[in-house]
Amino acid sequence: MLFDAVAVIGSAFELVTEMAGNAMAGPGRTGEEPAYARLSATFREMGEPNRRTERTRWLEALHSEACFTAGVVVSGDDPLEVRPLEVVVTPTDLVLAGPDADGDGRPEELGRIGRDRVRTLEVLDAAGEPVGRPSGDPLEPTDVCRIAVTWDMGEGLRVDSFLFHAPSLAWETADRLERYRTES
Repeated sequence: MLFDAVAVIGSAFELVTEMAGNAMAGPGRTGEEPAYARLSATFREMGEPNRRTERTRWLEALHSEACFTAGVVVSGDDPLEVRPLEVVVTPTDLVLAGPDADGDGRPEELGRIGRDRVRTLEVLDAAGEPVGRPSGDPLEPTDVCRIAVTWDMGEGLRVDSFLFHAPSLAWETADRLERYRTES
């Protein structure tokens, strides 16, 4: 598989070089369209639509305004499942997404929180005590901390937690969540 990828990349490089040469020829250049067609065919051979393309399409379908990592979430009882979490900001929601589960490139949607339904955001330690903003090395790992997001489900409040290994990362994410929840 690796040798196929190397061959495809080499072929794509040759086509891009050819297209660049055609572009430098100025108006009336010839051969540009076939080079693009060959490049498209080369990428189709690689398995287009690829995972990155599918992820982009998924984000476009959501009308995403931004996306950022948001620590990890823990689910399940035995065994515990720890999954990276990404927040995708849409015009109305904060979409909680986990990694691509079935290999198609689209993240797995774990849930949604209405941007206007977020009530509080707190950075807490494992004991539930507030964690201040770090003043030292911002990325030095410490004890696990979390962002507790309290939101209105319509029939009551719910708290979801996103775990981090460094307070600076938790605070950075909390600041982003705060910014996007208030811009809705």
